[in-house]
Amino acid sequence: DGVPYWDGGYMGNPALWPFFSECQSNDIMIVQINPIERHETPKTAADINNRVNEITFNASLQRELRAIDFVARLIEDGRLENSNYERLLLHRIYDEEAFEGLNASSKLNAEFGFLDHLFSIGKRCAETWMAKHYDDIGERSTVDIRGMFE
Repeated sequence: DGVPYWDGGYMGNPALWPFFSECQSNDIMIVQINPIERHETPKTAADINNRVNEITFNASLQRELRAIDFVARLIEDGRLENSNYERLLLHRIYDEEAFEGLNASSKLNAEFGFLDHLFSIGKRCAETWMAKHYDDIGERSTVDIRGMFE
């Protein structure tokens, strides 16, 4: 009831807004599959195109995360009344190493073995996250938004 969903009808991240405007929970879990940062500079046309796609895909998410952080700072500074605004608790599951070698073409790979591999990565990451952060749910964010963008 009131839980938003994403129908996959476009490329890019789904908007976070419905998750905190239409739900009773203040917790938002982000399952990240695209790196925000790459350690190597892309050199080939294919690598450059792949990186442009990653940056484009992440742009809306980064914009919303910065807005969430901005509101959180206003609340911390006492410039917004807490009764009108609630602090969001953000969480993220991401395995940088697992996705480092994947390029844009992997998003079109529907082979069972590859999907099974991704499922295994996701399951392992979720289990690791839950073991480390289960008690944080409903209490505190496990993502440092400011740190992500420094």
